[in-house]
Amino acid sequence: MRRIGHNTHTTRSCIGVILICTALLLGSCGGIGQGDDPVGSNSAPEDVSKTPPVTYDEMTAEEWLSTVRGADYADYEFTIATSYSGRFTTVENTENEVEKARNKRNALVENKYGIKITEKSVRESEMINAILQSTAAGLQYADLVSASMQTLSKLAADGALTNLYSLPYYDGTAEFCNASLHKGATAGHTCYAVFDDLTEVQEYTWCAFFNKAKTDATALYQMAKSSTWTWDAFLANALNGGFAAYDTKNSLITAAFATSGIEPVTGGYGNALSQNENVEALDNIASAVKTLINSQSYDSRRDDDAKKAFKNGEIAFLLAPLHLIDELKDMSDDFGVLPLPSYDGNTRSVLDGDARGIAVPSDQTDSDRTGLILTALTAASYQHIAEAKIQNHIYFDLRDNDSALSIRKIYDTQYINLGILYSGGYSAISASSQNAIIEAVTKDASFGKIFSREKTRLETIANKYFR
Repeated sequence: MRRIGHNTHTTRSCIGVILICTALLLGSCGGIGQGDDPVGSNSAPEDVSKTPPVTYDEMTAEEWLSTVRGADYADYEFTIATSYSGRFTTVENTENEVEKARNKRNALVENKYGIKITEKSVRESEMINAILQSTAAGLQYADLVSASMQTLSKLAADGALTNLYSLPYYDGTAEFCNASLHKGATAGHTCYAVFDDLTEVQEYTWCAFFNKAKTDATALYQMAKSSTWTWDAFLANALNGGFAAYDTKNSLITAAFATSGIEPVTGGYGNALSQNENVEALDNIASAVKTLINSQSYDSRRDDDAKKAFKNGEIAFLLAPLHLIDELKDMSDDFGVLPLPSYDGNTRSVLDGDARGIAVPSDQTDSDRTGLILTALTAASYQHIAEAKIQNHIYFDLRDNDSALSIRKIYDTQYINLGILYSGGYSAISASSQNAIIEAVTKDASFGKIFSREKTRLETIANKYFR
């Protein structure tokens, strides 16, 4: 089998473009097998000489799932506790393509393992105490838990989550996993959460919505395609119309900084959690973000006020997570969508701190079962749920082919920042990452000075939690 990397979508993208163009021209708006191979195995068929090369469109959810070993768990009720209900349940008689894709995934996994997938709906504000109480009592709260980065980070800091590198059968670098997000969430040999097609994490990537009447849409799309869509180019285009961010100014500062791909706190598999030694580069990025935030084009309105201003045509750009598209679609032909501008022109669709991940509570009655089912759910979700969501955006939320291409680019360039992920639960990480960025941008502090002040705290956390 040819390995299909998560960011290698040439065939998929070309076919998608053809489908999009055809739909626009027509006015369309409108476990097989239980193998014994190890998880993530690339074992070839017996007569490989007669097997044609595998392409994306030949790989079904059934086929991805067939690469995961089987088991029989005899009517076990597999529970996912979540603050975002509906992502993991089955909806009867639905016409929604995304729900159909979820239904198919659930049915495949349930049939292969003899389980029933259920949701435990819980408010995020209540989730931490509930899990900690179960952990203190030595009880399993749920098989999996899905929540925002902030909540998962706090649970990890409290010792309530399992390090995925110690979870049997799970491999975050398998071909049906988003290896780049997995590695981005890793420090040393430690990773506490999965951000993948399973959690539909793409909806929480930052992007740039723009008003077509107040901008040159053709020029904007061309910049996004040619890698000249930088923050400088953005400011030049926002000079007259202005821009706002749906989230707080501090969230915008950290997201804009993250588009550089240079992180104040670095990690990665096998690499210790540490401060980035290239403080000169960090200071230069902070200076560029300061120019963005201090621009006269920046409108400080946020949340619903920013959204209302954009919908009323008062501002040209709204920087926000992609899921906001559902609330803007009634603007019809009046808006477009682009990837978030970047520091260097290389697109990095930064995950917002509200991005939903999935994790394993530390108290498990059967870790083998949990690891295997998590792997199976990931395999059966790979590409197909994302594709259903893309098509949903194309046919119901967008009105032009260029924005459709932007959606695909946003999906294909997801980027997770280690500091954004873990700052919510670890003050020492926040002090050298998110808080350091905000201090450097808003108070003209140098990273060298900040790092010297926080070095010992970060080293202590790294040695205790991220070995």
